[in-house]
Amino acid sequence: MTVGIRKLAIFGAAGAIGHALAPELARRGIAFRAVGRRRQTLADAFGGLAGAEIVDADLSDPQQAERAAQGVDTIVYAVGVPYTDFDQHPVLMRTTLEAAVRAGVARLLLVTGIYTYGVPRTSNRIRTKASAANSRRTW
Repeated sequence: MTVGIRKLAIFGAAGAIGHALAPELARRGIAFRAVGRRRQTLADAFGGLAGAEIVDADLSDPQQAERAAQGVDTIVYAVGVPYTDFDQHPVLMRTTLEAAVRAGVARLLLVTGIYTYGVPRTSNRIRTKASAANSRRTW
């Protein structure tokens, strides 16, 4: 079911979610825009897929975020940042939301993991592994 999606943008497409979602969109014949910071990385990953459009954008920049949002009815927000830069999540989300509103985007889907919420402010944390979080985890 496509819920009336005509064109979808994957913000943060170069990550695991984009790599899983893009081939499925292509398989279903849904045009999509792969959005990320590095054009060549996006082209290498998605350039051969049917319906793919490659757009490099710095999503902390309101004009670039709006350019990336123009002409789509749905954004899948799957932006990741290094653990040391968690403070950027609210900035990037705000910029994306504002750009989506200006561009007339109908739907924004947030796909995230617990680490998106940043550094805990209390000592009450649930962990499934004793090891410290890192971007190359094997569990």
